[in-house]
Amino acid sequence: MVPNPFFFYSGTMIEKQLFNRKKSKMTKILITILKVLILVLAMTACNKRDVFTPTKPVPGQPTQQPGNGGDGNQEDSLITIQVRAVIRIGEITYDSVPARLNIISWDNGKARVQQISLKPGANEVKIHKQSSHHELELVKWNMSDKMVLDKANVQENMLYLIGGGKAARKLKREMEYVLINGQYVAKGSTEYIYDGQGKLERVMYYKKNKQGVIYTALSEWLSYSGHQVTKINKFDSAGTMVEQLSFNYDQQGKIISMRKDDISGVITRATVTRMATENGIETLVSYQYSHNSITMQYAMLFNRGNLWQGVATTNHHNSEIGRYNYDTQINPYAHMNWPDMFLSRQSKNNVVWSGKEYFGNYPISNPVNYRYKYDGDGYPIELLKDHQAYNSTNILYTTKTTYHY
Repeated sequence: MVPNPFFFYSGTMIEKQLFNRKKSKMTKILITILKVLILVLAMTACNKRDVFTPTKPVPGQPTQQPGNGGDGNQEDSLITIQVRAVIRIGEITYDSVPARLNIISWDNGKARVQQISLKPGANEVKIHKQSSHHELELVKWNMSDKMVLDKANVQENMLYLIGGGKAARKLKREMEYVLINGQYVAKGSTEYIYDGQGKLERVMYYKKNKQGVIYTALSEWLSYSGHQVTKINKFDSAGTMVEQLSFNYDQQGKIISMRKDDISGVITRATVTRMATENGIETLVSYQYSHNSITMQYAMLFNRGNLWQGVATTNHHNSEIGRYNYDTQINPYAHMNWPDMFLSRQSKNNVVWSGKEYFGNYPISNPVNYRYKYDGDGYPIELLKDHQAYNSTNILYTTKTTYHY
């Protein structure tokens, strides 16, 4: 039988129509399901991003909040500023110190929190320029200082100084020990006594005799004109004055001349000149002695508040060269207003390394290997120091000093 082409195609077309109807219905169901899934996903993503509502951080205790208020284009919205820690302790400014910087940036109720370790000097810090304001908190030496930068006042690469200040602590006593057979044995102590205005009045040096009895080996008594030390009288254990130091000042309060009268009748006179250079402050002290024709020149280079190099030469061509490195902590002697003939207590930080060169006269030993412990306020509480034989690597002895405030 020859098939009827019309019947064949007619049946095929009916099947196609039925199939297309089913397909259309299934497509509508699938589209509805996809729409529901997309809506659920959108709501979930919205909740994850927008539900974050930070509370106002407690001053001094910044907290990293969930989400940190960030966005996908943080690099594009950052601005660079310069931040430097500058802290005033007593009358001395410490402007080359490391510190911790906390930054809280606020943007439409969201907080971005940063905690940065600042290096000494100026530091590049990136903040978000779209934030309404930034709360900066510097933490150092058990103190903090705060600054608020409004969006309108933030400028690219502007240097911002932060740090605050507080009074200097008074050093009251030192204890000296020497290491003998693996144990530190008491060698002596020094007591610092202040008047009612906080000025250093007396320095008492105590020793222990062979019988173990502590006695006053030497004492210094300071006299003032206003806040300037004009005289220091030194007395031995018998109460006899063995030395007197005198100081004169310029209008800026800097020492310009000194004089020492000792018990033997020898008078040492010294004049002080200073000159600012690109390397720092060059200070020259010229000494003359009443009992001979020897003269000495002591040239010192101070940089960033510390003695970096000292060169002493005599007209007989004897010389001593000293070089020094420092930490970034507080030197208590610099805050005591306690001058001497060599201006040796002016550095604001503590020596951690020294190197000496000699010609003509040579010492028995030199101090090396300074090892400090500090309290939370930045002051030394202990110093271990090795004393090395000159022109040798042998350690002759080790001392320990403890500091009490």
